[in-house]
Amino acid sequence: MLILTRLIAAAALTAATASPVLAESITVQHRDLDLSTAQGKARLDARLAKAARKVCGMNDKPTGSRLPNKEAMTCYRETLGKLELQMAELTKGEARQGG
Repeated sequence: MLILTRLIAAAALTAATASPVLAESITVQHRDLDLSTAQGKARLDARLAKAARKVCGMNDKPTGSRLPNKEAMTCYRETLGKLELQMAELTKGEARQGG
């Protein structure tokens, strides 16, 4: 669980643009998921996406708009991309260690 919190915070920080952004970390629960199944992985992906939306401010819409601002959208896309890469590396590492 701690690893996923750090992944989200680190990914969002590196995805942040030049605008001042305060780092936020979110704990993503995953112990209840069986990550050896497609369903478990899909649920984790959904939780990570939800956390990335929150960290990047995707739910905060500028006044007079239904869309998130450009920086939030960029942060969200880049954060998901970095999380995907980091989760792949983490999964590879666990597979090599046998669990």
